[in-house]
Amino acid sequence: MTLNRLLECKVCRIKLVSKYRGIQYVCRECVSKLASNRREQIKRKVLTHYSSFPPVCIRCGYTDIRALSIDHINGGGNQERKALFGSIHSGGRNFYAWLIENHYPDGYQVLCMNCQWLKRVENKEHRYHTSTPKVSRLQNLMH
Repeated sequence: MTLNRLLECKVCRIKLVSKYRGIQYVCRECVSKLASNRREQIKRKVLTHYSSFPPVCIRCGYTDIRALSIDHINGGGNQERKALFGSIHSGGRNFYAWLIENHYPDGYQVLCMNCQWLKRVENKEHRYHTSTPKVSRLQNLMH
């Protein structure tokens, strides 16, 4: 038999209905906010270590943390993420936590997403690195 008790969120104090005893509850909205704040703190800590305070893109000077990220100086980020986490899509907070746990290894820098994309194109690190634009099928049909 479950016991329904009226509790309140430990953060925002809204009323919650609990079916369990003795557990401190936080509502879903507050859990989400707390987790988001924690992810941002970890990201800021890593970016500050590899840059300055506040974090800045080393190429263009951009400072909005939402668009800043860690770049592998010599490329190879996909291969490294696949080796570390089993997938090239496991970056972000997993990678930032790995950098902290491994005492901030060398070989990384802070770039904004625009500068990262430009670097990938310049170094031909992406499949869309052709220097001349592709002619569309429609343009070919018109000639």
